[in-house]
Amino acid sequence: MKKRLTFTRVLGLSLLFFTFSIAQINTFRLNVFTPLPQLDFATFAVSNDLQGAPAVFSVEILPPGERVVVEGIFEWKDVGESNFTPFTSFKTQPFTSRVFFNNTLGSDIRIASSTTNSDRINQGIRKGKPTGNYRLMLKLFRENGMPYINPTTGQQFVADAELEFLNPTQTLDILLPVPGTLQDVGQVIAKWTPIPGATKYTIKAALRRDHRTTLENALTSGQVLINNVEVPSSTGQPQTEVNLVNLLSGAQWFGGQEVVFQVTAFIQGPSGGQTIFSNISNFYLKDANTMAYMTLVGNMATILQSLPSGVIPANLLSDFTSGTLQITGIKREDGSDMPISEVMALFNYLAQNPGERVVGATFNQ
Repeated sequence: MKKRLTFTRVLGLSLLFFTFSIAQINTFRLNVFTPLPQLDFATFAVSNDLQGAPAVFSVEILPPGERVVVEGIFEWKDVGESNFTPFTSFKTQPFTSRVFFNNTLGSDIRIASSTTNSDRINQGIRKGKPTGNYRLMLKLFRENGMPYINPTTGQQFVADAELEFLNPTQTLDILLPVPGTLQDVGQVIAKWTPIPGATKYTIKAALRRDHRTTLENALTSGQVLINNVEVPSSTGQPQTEVNLVNLLSGAQWFGGQEVVFQVTAFIQGPSGGQTIFSNISNFYLKDANTMAYMTLVGNMATILQSLPSGVIPANLLSDFTSGTLQITGIKREDGSDMPISEVMALFNYLAQNPGERVVGATFNQ
């Protein structure tokens, strides 16, 4: 009987030791999603029940099921600085090992304590967007607070990463056409700033029939001309320039119409990735036979007729009224294009008050 009892105890100890070995953590890894097109200090905020932070990194603690604690510190080195300075640190409550994202901290994984360097954070916020380099360092502990030792190295599990932003002030801006300009019905070249990491761009365009309607409302509720059509790629890379005529979704546009449009960039990543929207821009379609254009020509004729004889060539007025010469755009003194809405208002006023406001004219052939 004594031999049987001793054997049972030894077997029990062996089983306990075997179970402990299976649960031993062997992977502690920090993965940062790159490129990082948009980021601000809210991304690094660590607090319970904080919502809305984007997923920018994941942490692997494997195998799952072991009770652990993670301590982290985020540091910043601005452009021109030589050393990193901490601005946020935290310690979690015990949780079971798993793979999790940074925006899980404070929700599924509760925070036991955290500290912030307010002066450092305010310094970064004043810059508008993060600049320079950021470093993330995580340390792994057991539930009892003892360091979790890496069985391979014999040292505590530590995971770190350094972030270097491709463009910390990343925005998607429409470059062409210039807002409010006249464009040919058969060719409207749209061009925008590239977004690093974007896998595709789409464009939506709609008519704006009433100038009192905002650009946003016109885009969402106006007659759709281009319905989120993907811009064709070139050699596997998304293009940042396209003729909008080639994207018309079965609809047609005509001279005299005003069109509003927006570009959207898509970046692959966790939870569906990220979407970046451009500003909403507008342009007008020119056509010599439209009422708006004829009104503009009529006002131009009135202004030219009011000028003293000999200031302009004798045939200039007849060339305008006959359509031999067409107005393709109006520029200010600084060379910038004047939006058609301003052109129409200006010429209408000058036509009604030519003697009061038109003080001279020059003609360059």
